[in-house]
Amino acid sequence: MNAQLQELQKNSTKLEKKVQALKKYEDYLDSVIKAHSDQYSDLSELLQRHAVLENSHKSLKEQQARLEEEIEKLRAEAIQFEKEKNNEILLLNNDLAILQKKLEV
Repeated sequence: MNAQLQELQKNSTKLEKKVQALKKYEDYLDSVIKAHSDQYSDLSELLQRHAVLENSHKSLKEQQARLEEEIEKLRAEAIQFEKEKNNEILLLNNDLAILQKKLEV
């Protein structure tokens, strides 16, 4: 029983230290609520807003990644298109030069 009591006291001490370490965050969140009482009435509203913003951020990051991939794909297609058109121009210029030589002869 004594050993169990000592173990429980150790756990209690650890938990108290943890609570004290986290108290500064609770105090900060309370000060935010006081400063913005028109937006947040309690801690749960503030935490809910944080969750909403975190989800929005995640969604926007995913959308940004998809759009960046699409931009890269379109860039590659544009480069390929430009190469094809430049080759086509070269071929047409060659044909034009051949036809001009025939016309001169």
